[in-house]
Order: sequence, then structure tokens, then C-alpha cells
Amino acid sequence: MLTLLISMCLLAVNFVWNDHLAELVNCVSAGTPVTSAWIRSFIIILFVYIAFSGLSSFVSTYTCETINYHIRKSYAESLCSSKQGGGTGTTDGSEVSAGKEVSRFLNQTSAVCAFISGNLFFIIESAIKFVGTFVWFLTLNPFLALTTNLPCFLILVYVSATSKVLQKYIVESNGEKAKLNALTETVVSLFPVIKLYDAWPVMKTAFESAVGNWEDVTVRSEKKHAFLMSISAVLTCIPLMLTIWIGGMLVIKGSMTLGNMFIFINLSGNVSGILMNMPSFVSQFRVFLGNLKE
Repeated sequence: MLTLLISMCLLAVNFVWNDHLAELVNCVSAGTPVTSAWIRSFIIILFVYIAFSGLSSFVSTYTCETINYHIRKSYAESLCSSKQGGGTGTTDGSEVSAGKEVSRFLNQTSAVCAFISGNLFFIIESAIKFVGTFVWFLTLNPFLALTTNLPCFLILVYVSATSKVLQKYIVESNGEKAKLNALTETVVSLFPVIKLYDAWPVMKTAFESAVGNWEDVTVRSEKKHAFLMSISAVLTCIPLMLTIWIGGMLVIKGSMTLGNMFIFINLSGNVSGILMNMPSFVSQFRVFLGNLKE
């Protein structure tokens, strides 16, 4: 909650900063001289923004690492208590090999922690920026806000479709990686037996096959990710182009100030730009939920 509160304050300071820049643009376009008081206010706002930005980064990182610590600790405690109680080492009591346990820890648990550290608060902060910026756009100029952001609904449809495709490839890649980790653990733990029976050629063939399968799936996943995200990047340029076109006509007609036009252009990334990476975020979030259940 503290992290979210700081993120909202950071967004509010960003709005104040852009509002002051818009007034500066209007003053310059009208030929009004810039006073020293303006310069001081800009410096104060800049320092406040830097302070909130640093505080947001620190608190969000600390929160994510705390969550990850409790996840790893809970998993280790559950595994150890199951072993001590005569179980087989799983949280649900099902039989599983040591390789599967290592694979779960290296894949599912690590993937969950990596998502939390890299994406959890970034996605939440992006949602706050999206909603807050769009509401502010509506207060500044409802017509421009609605007409330029109508394509966002089409982008959301594209996001919903492509995220399912990306999720399929990510799950398949993680599955092949889990098999590779389990095989690696088996080779390490049974190395004396493999050496005694001269079974290394067979294990080497199996290991190379597992590496090849994981590599093929990962390459296909990255190619598909790059292709779909490229289309998403092109689509997210449409709202900005509409902003320049429609907003420019409004400025020429005198229906909107040049400063407000500057705000729409400067903060357009908070609305349309966030949607560019949304397919990847949604697919990663779905995979995160699946890993969390396991």
C-alpha cells in the first residue's frame, strides 16, 4: 500500500511538472517574459520529483525482495517438513523425484520471484498512470482525449489475442527447461553409477536432445514475441499521430492552447505507450499464476 501511495504521489508530481511546462509554453508563445519565480518553481518541482522517484524505486524493490524471501522460505520449509514427516518432498504429498524438486525450485519458484521483481509493481504503476493520465486528459479536452484514444480499444483486443499465443510459447519453453534441469540433476546425482556402467554416451545423447528441444522452443518463442510486439509497437503510434493531427487543428482554430497540446503529446506514452508491451505483460502474468499454483 505504501508503494502504491508513493506511485500515486509521483504521478501527481509529474502532472504538476507538465502543467507548469504547458504554462511556460503558453507564455513563450504569447511573448510573456519568464520570471525568476518560474525558474525557482521548476527547480523545486524537479527536486520533489527526483525524491519521489528514488523513494518509489527503493520501496518497491524492498517490497518485492521481501515477498520473494517469504516465497522461497515457505517453499523450503514446506519441502523440509514434508521430508521429516515421511512424505515424498512435495507440498501435496505426491511422489516426485529429486530432479523434479530441483526443477521446481529452479523454474517455477525462480520464475515467480523474477516476475515479482521485474514486473509486478511496474504493471501496477503502469495501470495507475494509464487511468490517471486518461482522466486528466478528459478534464483538459474531452473531445481530443476520446477521439485520439479510441484506437486503444482495438489495441486491447489485439493484446487479448496475442497474449494467449505468447503464453503458449512461454509455457512450452518453461516445460522443456524443466525437463533439462531434471535431467541435469539426474546426471549429477547418478554420475558414479553412470561412470561404472559406462552409460555416459546414452546420457549424453539424451542431454543433447533435451538441450536441442529447449533451444528450438525458445528460438520460436522469441521470434513470435518479436513479431507480435513489433505489430503492437506500430499500433500504439496511431493515438500519437491522431493527437498531433486533431490537436494541431484545434490549436489552429483556437479551441485549445498550445500548452495543453504539449501535455497531450508529452504524456501520450502513459496511455498508448503502455499498451505496446501489454501482450508480453499479460502472457507473463498468466504464466506467473500458473507457476504460483504449482
